Amino acid sequence: MRPELDVIAQKIKHDPVFFAEKLLNFNPTPYQVKLLRDPSKRISARWCRQSGKTTTFGIKILHFAITQPNVTILVIAPSLRQSRIVREKMEPLINAIPRPIRRLIFKKIRREAVWFRNGSVVKFYPNSPDLIRGETADMIYVDEAAMFRDARYMFNHVLKHMLATTERKGHGYLYVSSTPKNMRSMFYEMCRPESGFSHHHVTWREAVKTGLISHEWVEDMRKQLLPIEFRMELEAEFVEDADSWLPYDLISSCIDPLLEPYSLEDRLSGEFYMGVDLGKHVDYSVVAVVKREGAKLKLVHLHRFPLKTPYSNVIGYIKALCQNYHQIEAVYVDQTGIGEYIVEDMHKRGIPAVKGITLTLQKKEAIMTYLKQKMLNRQVAIPHDNRLIAELNIERFEVTSDGKIRFSHPAGTHDDMLWAFALAIYATKDTAGRLLIL
Repeated sequence: MRPELDVIAQKIKHDPVFFAEKLLNFNPTPYQVKLLRDPSKRISARWCRQSGKTTTFGIKILHFAITQPNVTILVIAPSLRQSRIVREKMEPLINAIPRPIRRLIFKKIRREAVWFRNGSVVKFYPNSPDLIRGETADMIYVDEAAMFRDARYMFNHVLKHMLATTERKGHGYLYVSSTPKNMRSMFYEMCRPESGFSHHHVTWREAVKTGLISHEWVEDMRKQLLPIEFRMELEAEFVEDADSWLPYDLISSCIDPLLEPYSLEDRLSGEFYMGVDLGKHVDYSVVAVVKREGAKLKLVHLHRFPLKTPYSNVIGYIKALCQNYHQIEAVYVDQTGIGEYIVEDMHKRGIPAVKGITLTLQKKEAIMTYLKQKMLNRQVAIPHDNRLIAELNIERFEVTSDGKIRFSHPAGTHDDMLWAFALAIYATKDTAGRLLIL
């Protein structure tokens, strides 16, 4: 190798920023440079939305895999779908490498893993101890760590042991990143000064300054999001959710990393229950389907219709689900403000076991209490769906003067997915297949 090429090769090996600029044709921002050059074995990052967090860790992972032979890197996310999103974010970085060089670097590129000719490999996993147990890792990147189910067990009893062997040879890197949620998560502890993690915090201000996002986009988000959501998503701040009926730690405990929702066209057999929340001009119509598997209630289908969708279209969709999902044991429909006619229309069109429910204060309390108890008992499983998670957490409650619980959601937000899901769970209490107005 010519001396000048040897100098370049050595600089690529030892400087991930130079690696990004010369090999990936990527010019990192100042805060990306800071993280890329951070040599710490423990790094936590809470960056605002659209600030380039996943891309930055993708560069750090590729640099380590390419410059260190025979290393194993694990990318772990709350769900299989989320881990694949990280994989997809790395695709442009891989493709930016000139083709002749790319052929010399990569052996095989698949959705589940990337193999390198130097013996290194990057594997993508959901948050499932059973799937990853037994692996030995030189580096682990955990994405959306604040939403990990059983995070304490995962980090202390699974990931820690995977890194133990490689730490003795100078590796054993653990990187965690997430949009911050509440202050009871393990991710919050990892961002504390006493945690031993090198911490990186980026808000919308730094991202605007570097041009990754515009000030106009931030102001648009400020109008769309609640103040508490804006603090989490754009300020990257931890918040308390003491007045939320379903706090983030309870929701995350119910996320099934392997649960992939079914489509309308899937033809299935099992024991299904459906919840329907009807809206039109202001609120959305939503259909949720839960499948009972033993003691577990799994959310297997969730569909939100566009605003102003005619009820006839919603009913047609429900009928198609009933035809394809065998069998639907009960369909619970929120008829509040609409009347019994919509339930009677469904019954006439052959939809089985339709039950109309008027959401009085007392009935809401019964439904939401049942949902929360099932979640506390670990009898509910949901996919990692950011929109659903936000709606579950956004529902507020207060105790009235006569001891009843009143539920509400802040102005400008929606809870249609929550109520469709809650109705589907509540439907599992009673499987009688008759028309019933509650």
